Amino acid sequence: MLAMNIDAFRQRYSIKIFMEDLDHIDLDTRNWHPLEAFSEVQFFKSLQCFLYQCCEGNVYERPLYKTLDAIRELLAPSINEDSAEYEAAEWG
Repeated sequence: MLAMNIDAFRQRYSIKIFMEDLDHIDLDTRNWHPLEAFSEVQFFKSLQCFLYQCCEGNVYERPLYKTLDAIRELLAPSINEDSAEYEAAEWG
């Protein structure tokens, strides 16, 4: 997912970041933490945000993108985007 997001960023801003450039990223130094319980609404909104960030260039044609978008489509009917819970959920 990180590689897909970086590639979308590269395509959007015409920055030459190649997959080999990911080798220098030390994932242990990033601010990773265990996920706390979150609602289906928060998951849905976070997924929407991630897909939005990745819809540049040809990234939306990738199998991973298509799979995540299919999950979003399955969840969409059960989410009320006009609800207070959706509005309170973080974007990002």
